[in-house]
Amino acid sequence: MAQTNQAYSDDIDTVDGWEDIPNAVRAKVKGTLLGYLNKGMKDNQDMDYTTAFTTAVSAPIRQGVIQISTGFGDDISDFSVPAFFYNSMSTVANFQAIGFSKPQAEAIVKQKSGNQ
Repeated sequence: MAQTNQAYSDDIDTVDGWEDIPNAVRAKVKGTLLGYLNKGMKDNQDMDYTTAFTTAVSAPIRQGVIQISTGFGDDISDFSVPAFFYNSMSTVANFQAIGFSKPQAEAIVKQKSGNQ
């Protein structure tokens, strides 16, 4: 587990703006990606750990982040979303499932739809 935590930390350290992802989301994103890693290792028992980690964890992290500009007077600050999840999710419920508050999730969906 220490190897996994270090590799994860090394990956997120390469991404500008990762620190702008809300704390609750960062924890859920890590859990989700490590879940993908575990599933990948289980489903592909011939795959070595390094390849599985690179595919399930490093590749999504290294896609970077998308800045969400919330505007003025909306009671939430600007924040970031991991690009992998921004590109693969589309509903408020999806974004709430990885830790975003309802107002944050709504801001993401609004930005994705181009209605800023």
